[in-house]
Amino acid sequence: MATAIVQAEKSLPANPDPQPLREPIEVAWDRLEMPLGEDNHFEPWMVPSRVQELEGKRVRVQGLIYAGSLSQRGNIREFPLIRELGCQFGNGAPAWHVIMVELDGNLRTEYKAEPITIEGILRVKPYNGPDGKTWSVYFLQGTKVE
Repeated sequence: MATAIVQAEKSLPANPDPQPLREPIEVAWDRLEMPLGEDNHFEPWMVPSRVQELEGKRVRVQGLIYAGSLSQRGNIREFPLIRELGCQFGNGAPAWHVIMVELDGNLRTEYKAEPITIEGILRVKPYNGPDGKTWSVYFLQGTKVE
């Protein structure tokens, strides 16, 4: 009987494949960091592998609605989600500190001064401002707001 157990153990792979990430994936802003230079011009080679593995995945990220971009305080469908208070959206701000959010279907949110959590599909989809610089690197198709 001991021989059967030893043989069974030998048939198991030595290094099983890592388990796929369970979705939604909780994403901390530090994971989204990338090496944009002072000119804030995005190039595809800048996307680190830790971000590439999130492409097209369902994630959860916490941040703040950037109030400076809003034309209304309620029934909001699209907005920049910023990393923390003091982060800017636009010229001179680190583009990886901003995620452009578009909520699905009839899903809407209200402006809040405190952090919110958005769940949805994450994409690397740069948004360039009128100055030609990259203002945001990420896009999130939101499916849930908390």
